[in-house]
Amino acid sequence: MNHILPRSTLFQPRQTTAEESRQVERSRQSTKTRKAARSRRSSFLWTRIAPSIPNDGNNGKGNPSSNQQQQTNEDNDDDDDDIINEAILTRCTKCPPHRNRTGSFRPLIGNDGEYICDDCYRRLFPATAMLDELEPKHSRQQPYEQQQRRLNTFGQGWKRQSIAFGNKAKNVLVDFLADVKGTTSCPDYLEQRGRNHPDDMEFPSEVECRMCLEQGIFRRCCSNYYCHNCFYKSGSCPGCEEVVPLTGIAAAEKNKYDPGKFAVGLSWSVSAFLVVATGVGLALFYWNSVTSPVTVWGHVCRGWFPVCDLDVCVDYDGGNGNDDLGYGEGMRGIPVAQPYRVCDRSRTSNRVVGSACIYDEELYAWSEGTIGYDICTLSPREVKSRPMTVTSPNPFLPLADSLAGVYVFDDDFESPRSDFSAPWMEITNGNPSDACGINSELTERGNHGEFRALENRNALVFTGVYFRKAATSGLNVEHGGRVEFYLKMGPIASDNAVCKASFEDVILEYNVADQWVEFGNYPAWKFRSDSFQFVSEDIPVEGWTNSTRFRFRQPSFDPLRDHWAIDDVRIFSRYRPDWDESEEYRKRRENQNSIVKLAQCCYNSDQCTIFDKVNTNFDEKKCNALPGFDKNERNLRLKSSELFIFFSFLSAISKVLYHRVSQIFTRRVIHQKEAPLPGSFLNENSDMFPRRAFYSISEVSWQAFVVGILLGSFGGAMYQLVKSLSIVECFDHREITAASCQLNSSFVITWLCAIVFDLRSISMLTSGVFFVKREPVEILVDVHPDKGLMKVGPKTIALAEVLDIYLRSPFFLGFLSFCYILGGFPWALGSLTLPSFESHPSMQVYTQVMGLLTLLRELLGPGLFAKAFFTTQWILVTRPEDRDEFGRAFLRRGLLQQFIAGSCLTPIILASTIMSRKVGFVSSGETFGIFALCVVFGGVFGYLIGVLRGLPCDGFCLITGWPTRNCYNVVCNDRVKCPCLFTCTYCGEIHSRRMVLVVVLPFDDMFLFKRMLKGDLKDIP
Repeated sequence: MNHILPRSTLFQPRQTTAEESRQVERSRQSTKTRKAARSRRSSFLWTRIAPSIPNDGNNGKGNPSSNQQQQTNEDNDDDDDDIINEAILTRCTKCPPHRNRTGSFRPLIGNDGEYICDDCYRRLFPATAMLDELEPKHSRQQPYEQQQRRLNTFGQGWKRQSIAFGNKAKNVLVDFLADVKGTTSCPDYLEQRGRNHPDDMEFPSEVECRMCLEQGIFRRCCSNYYCHNCFYKSGSCPGCEEVVPLTGIAAAEKNKYDPGKFAVGLSWSVSAFLVVATGVGLALFYWNSVTSPVTVWGHVCRGWFPVCDLDVCVDYDGGNGNDDLGYGEGMRGIPVAQPYRVCDRSRTSNRVVGSACIYDEELYAWSEGTIGYDICTLSPREVKSRPMTVTSPNPFLPLADSLAGVYVFDDDFESPRSDFSAPWMEITNGNPSDACGINSELTERGNHGEFRALENRNALVFTGVYFRKAATSGLNVEHGGRVEFYLKMGPIASDNAVCKASFEDVILEYNVADQWVEFGNYPAWKFRSDSFQFVSEDIPVEGWTNSTRFRFRQPSFDPLRDHWAIDDVRIFSRYRPDWDESEEYRKRRENQNSIVKLAQCCYNSDQCTIFDKVNTNFDEKKCNALPGFDKNERNLRLKSSELFIFFSFLSAISKVLYHRVSQIFTRRVIHQKEAPLPGSFLNENSDMFPRRAFYSISEVSWQAFVVGILLGSFGGAMYQLVKSLSIVECFDHREITAASCQLNSSFVITWLCAIVFDLRSISMLTSGVFFVKREPVEILVDVHPDKGLMKVGPKTIALAEVLDIYLRSPFFLGFLSFCYILGGFPWALGSLTLPSFESHPSMQVYTQVMGLLTLLRELLGPGLFAKAFFTTQWILVTRPEDRDEFGRAFLRRGLLQQFIAGSCLTPIILASTIMSRKVGFVSSGETFGIFALCVVFGGVFGYLIGVLRGLPCDGFCLITGWPTRNCYNVVCNDRVKCPCLFTCTYCGEIHSRRMVLVVVLPFDDMFLFKRMLKGDLKDIP
C-alpha cells in the first residue's frame, strides 16, 4: 500500500483511526515488506545516506504500476518535494533521517503513537523495553519468530547484545560518512540526547502567555507557556511555583548532588597520596644530594642514589711516562690523574685499589670502560652498609683517611710471577707451593676492565735448614702505611703430613739505615691451624722513609718441622696527609679535567656541550692522543637539552594539528542564542533584564613592569648565549667559518626553536593575561534569557555555565601574577644557556629540569605554573563543600578513555626518551619494565588530568593592574560537543573543562557585577 502525502501535512498533528493503524501494522508484517527491508539493509553503505525526504513512489512490490506512476508524475509536476511514501511514514522518528531505520509502531508513546526502532526504544524507554522483551508474543506470531525470541532471551541475551553492538557500529560508520558527505539533515539530533541540557529541546513558541497573553515560551517545569517577564518576575514559576534560576549560579546549588562516600574518600586518598609522594620525593632528592659519593677529582656520580660499586685497580705510574695524560707521576703522595689505566700484571709496579663510580655513562660505555669513572673518597650511604676491609666480600674502599694510598708491593705467588709489583731482594728456603694449603679468603685487588685477580693455587712455604726468611727491596712509605698478609703455621698432625707441625714463632721486621727492627711477632700456638689468618701491621713512624725494606723471618726452628707459609703479601703506602689541599693537586685537577673534557668531546658525550668545545678550542686531531680512542665509537645523537627542545617542537606541532582536527569534529556549546546586539539594547524587557558593560582596571606602569621582566630575562639569556659562543668575534673574521666556531646545524636549529617557544609564550601572556598596549578590557554581561551571555574580551561565556563567584585577597592575585610571569621566563633558551656557566657539575641536572619545564609548557600552555597553583589549592582543600566538588570530579564521564589515551601516548615520549639515552646493552626484561612503568604512569597521569578538568584549575585571567586589590574568581564550564559521531558519548566530556575567570574591577562595579551573575536583578541602576 502506497501512502502519498504532501510535506506540508507531515509535521502537523494527524488523527489516526484504529483501522488505519491496523492496516499499517498488517502491511508492515507482510512478507514482501520484510523482503524489501532486507534488500535495503543489504545495499551499499553510501546508498544508505539518503536525503531527508526521498522521491520514491515504490510500494515495496518492485516497479510501480502505471496508474501509480502516472499519479506520481502528475504530483511531481506540481511539486516534486511534496511527495512522501510509506518508508518515510514508518521510519524511526528518533534516528537521523540518513540512517533510514525502519521503526515499529509504539501506540503508548505520544498522543498518537510514534514509530521507533528497537535501539532507540531500548535507549529512551529501557524499563518498558525490558518488559516487552520478557513477555511472550501474541498468538499471531510466527513459529520462526517465536524461536528467534527464545534465542534472544536465552543465555543472558548474548545474541541480542551482539546485534545491538553491530547496529551501533553500523550507525557510527553511517553517521561518519554522512557527516563527511554533508548529507546530515538532523542538526537538532544531539540536542535531543538525554545528556544535554533540558532547555536545549525545541518546543513551539507560538502559544500565548497564560498570564499576559503575549507570546509565550514552553516551560518544562509545568508544561505551560509564559513570557520571560511573567516567568522570571517573582523568581518562581507562576504555574508550579518551582524556583526558576536566571543564571547558572542560581541553578548550580539546585543541580549539585551528593557524590557519595566512595568518591569523597577517593579524593582524600588522592590528596594524601600526592602530598606524601611530594614530601617523600623532596626528602629523597635532598638525601640523594647530601649522601652522593664524592670522587677524587670532583665528578658527580650519575644515577638515582648512585653507589661506588666498581672495584678497580689503577696503574699508579701508567708505564709510559707521558705527563701530558697524567701518567708518570712517581711517588708524589697524591692520586694519579685521569684517564686511568687498568692494572697490568706484566708491568704494573704500584697499584691503586679502590671503589669507583661512573660519572659519565656514555663515555664509559663508548670507551669500553677505560674512561668515565672515578675513584670515590667518600660515600655516606655506604660507610655503614659495606665493610671497609680488603678481606671482606664486596668491600667499600674509598681513597680517604687510612685507605688513601697505593700498594707499592703486591705478591700472590701465582704463576706467571709479577716481578714489577713484588720486588723481593732475597727469599731463603721459601718456595711457592700448596704443601701447607692455599688461602681461600681472597683480598680485594679489583676486577674491572681486563684486570682480574688470579685464583689462589700456591703460597710461599718455608722449610729447610739454616735460614728461613724473605726480604723485600726498598719501598717508599715516607707517609706511613701498613703490611698486609696471610700467615699459616703447620698444625699438629701425623708424622706423614706434608706440612709439619710448627712450634716456633715468626717475626716481621723493617730495615732503616741497615738496622732491622722487629715490629710484629706471631706465636706458633696462635697461628697453628688448618687455615690462613689475615694479619695487618701498621708501619712504625721510625720506618717511614722512601726506601724501607721489610723481612719475614723465623729466628729458630727444627729443620725437620716448624713449617710455615705466607700468602697475598701486600704493602700499602699512604698519600701525603694534605694531598687534597696541595697546590700540586689543584694543578693536576685542572689538567685532568681538560683531558676528561677532551675525551667527552671526542666521543660526543652528553656532558660535552658546545660551550666546552669553544672554551677548550676543541680539535678532533687531539682525540688520537687518547689511549684506545676509536673514532668509529663516536655518537652523533642529540644532547639531552636539545632533545627536550626537539620533543617540545613535536608536542607543539601535534597540539596544533590536534586542535585543527578537533575543531572540525567538535564545537563549543552555548545554551543561549548568540546574536549581534545593537549599541543600545532596548525592548520590552530591557528594564527587567539589563545589559551592562564593565571594564577592568588597567595600569600602564604594571604592564611596563611585566614586559620589562619578561623581555629582560629573555635578552639576558640571549646575551649570555651569544657571549659564551663568541659568535661576534667568530664571524668578525671572514676566513673563519661556522664550523671552526663550533656551531653545528642541530644546535642552530634548536636555538631558533627555543627562541620561537620563549617569544611565543611571552606574546601569549602579554596579549591574553596582562593585555599590554590595550584599553581596559570590556566585560559585557547580558542577563536576558534569550541572550544570557558574558563576553570577556574575545571569549564568550554562557551565563547558564557560570557556576560560582567569590572574592579573593590581593595576596592571591599577587602570587597568581608571579606564577604567570614565571611561565613567561625563557626556559627553552635557558636550558641551552645554563651549561655556559662554570659551576658545580650537577648543573646538568638543572639543565634537564629546565628542558622538562619547556616541554610541559608547550603541552599545558604558558599558564603552567598558574595551573599548578590552582591544582595545589584543590589538593589541599578541607571544607566539606570543596571535598564534595572534588569527589564529583571523579564521577565525570570519559575518565577511563583518558586513562587509556594517557597509557598509550605517554610511552611514546617517555619510553622513547629513556631508551634513547640508554647506552650499552639493554635487556628485554629492562625494556619491558621501562615500557610497563611508562604505561602505568601515563595512564594515571591521563586519569588525573581528566579529574582536574572537572575542577576549576584552568585560569583565564585579566591581570591588567598592580596586584594590590581584591579580585573576583568566576567559575564556569567550557563545554564541548561532538556532532560528528552520534554514538560517541565521551568525546564531548573529554574535551570539556571547568575554568576560572579572574577579573579585577573598580570598587563601584564589583557588587553590581556579582549581583548580575547571580541573577539578582532587583534595584539594578
